[in-house]
Amino acid sequence: MSMLKPFLETQERVFHLTEETQTIDLGLFLLRGNNVVCIGLVDEEEEETINWASLHGRQLGDTRHALD
Repeated sequence: MSMLKPFLETQERVFHLTEETQTIDLGLFLLRGNNVVCIGLVDEEEEETINWASLHGRQLGDTRHALD
């Protein structure tokens, strides 16, 4: 049985190595699948205190067992 879960007012944060973090408003986002788990609780007051623009991502490591 497939699940379809709508999320309203969604945002995507894109972290870069050297540039500021981008926050992209997605609006309605539909999550669909057979094995979907969604766990989370957001403290909105704490989230507002974070300066997202000042945070940077890290380089991901290489794939250990890459497919040829």
